[in-house]
Amino acid sequence: MTPAISHRSEEGGFISPFAAHQSARPRTAALGSAVVVGAGPGLGNSLAQLFAEYGHPVAIVSRSSQGLSETALQLRQTGVVAGAYACDVTDERSVVAMMRQVESELGSPELVVYAVQSFSPGTLITTEACAFEEAWRAICYGAFLVSREAARRMVQLGRGSILLAGATSGTKGRKGYINLAVGKFGLRALAQVMA
Repeated sequence: MTPAISHRSEEGGFISPFAAHQSARPRTAALGSAVVVGAGPGLGNSLAQLFAEYGHPVAIVSRSSQGLSETALQLRQTGVVAGAYACDVTDERSVVAMMRQVESELGSPELVVYAVQSFSPGTLITTEACAFEEAWRAICYGAFLVSREAARRMVQLGRGSILLAGATSGTKGRKGYINLAVGKFGLRALAQVMA
């Protein structure tokens, strides 16, 4: 997998942001855990594998534990410390409990990726209020809860990175995607304020 963002090295070539992250660390510091929220086929599992390759203990998180255990087992079979965690990111207690468990089992989070995407296509007229709120809570509110709990731990660790996975709908609202657009616009605002 090729990272979407890269940095120019002093020699003029491009390097992975994760390589830059690794080289900035004091040689004596242990790697913190990498937490991938919204793990599943595609981006989530690919990132979990990438973080594992860089030597991070990896926590894969999803609303349902179905499929997580198998992915964690595959990572462990390559010699990586990995754990699977079921969490409802729209529930504050669930997020706090998950972060505590990850910290206890894998160490303080150093990298957190929020890649949750939950929506159903619809227009202003056809979208039910409950579907609109559910999408916003999963995409935006959950990112706030996860980011807050991760940041609290990163302050104690003295380092860390939080990445929020966006979408085209976060910069341009498209017809039929009212749920996704509002959630991703909010996610983008959250990322800007956090930065």
